[in-house]
Amino acid sequence: MKKYKVIIPYTENKKKGTKYSIDFEVIAEDVEEAKEKGMHKFTKFLDFNLASWLRIPIEDEIEVYFIEDIVEPEPWRYL
Repeated sequence: MKKYKVIIPYTENKKKGTKYSIDFEVIAEDVEEAKEKGMHKFTKFLDFNLASWLRIPIEDEIEVYFIEDIVEPEPWRYL
């Protein structure tokens, strides 16, 4: 397994044209799985962080960076 940093840019409908980003660390087999896990965490972030405006991810601009190989990951840290 590998640890990746997934950076997800997004816009909000309250400020048109302004981009924001949020990043998550995930453990995954490859870049595609890291993107999926990052988007899952983004969705959970939206559920937890309720706001009166929409946060819309810019999926074609997601960046994934390899951090390190993981021998035995902590079981619940990067679900």
